[in-house]
Amino acid sequence: MPNKPVVRKRDRQATELRILEAALSEFLEHGRAGARIDRIANAAGVNKANIYHYFGSKDGLLDALLTTQLQTVRQARSKRPKTFRDQLAYFQDQQYDDQAWIRLVTWEAVEYQSGAEVTAEAERTSAWDQVIAGLQGAMKAGHLPKLDPRQLQLTLVAIVTFPVAFPQFTRMITGLEWDSDEFQKQRKRFLRKFANLLSGD
Repeated sequence: MPNKPVVRKRDRQATELRILEAALSEFLEHGRAGARIDRIANAAGVNKANIYHYFGSKDGLLDALLTTQLQTVRQARSKRPKTFRDQLAYFQDQQYDDQAWIRLVTWEAVEYQSGAEVTAEAERTSAWDQVIAGLQGAMKAGHLPKLDPRQLQLTLVAIVTFPVAFPQFTRMITGLEWDSDEFQKQRKRFLRKFANLLSGD
């Protein structure tokens, strides 16, 4: 009895990876509303039927893409420094290293309608709940002031994402480009001092 071919699974994985890479470029440039499946298919070297077969729809493709990006974000969180003093500077570095995530969620914000569910919302909310639980633990241990933990987390996210999400404001306010070595050095120094003030160290 002849052996069955074993390359099918690898072929599918390789095809899905090409589709996701092409989709990332398309969504980054055009957002969800402007993204086109035919352009993604052409860039990935597949036909549109492959995309619909693997991902179901454009929203299904975006869901898979954001889920993949979310895994990268979670890995970064798992490697964060233990001391709060260094965490803000660390997450600032992550924004520089993973600009795709910022651009994706910026497009999401542009297209967001109040009350509408966003892609992978339950999974993403669960991830934030875990982070907020960590803040609550730090407050109980006396390492952080007793503030509304959700408002605090929202503020911390804004602090580390704003310079990358709005580079024009960064340049107008500081006189430096967000991706310059000098700005990054100044920003990390500021974030460490800010974290020290917040934690009382």
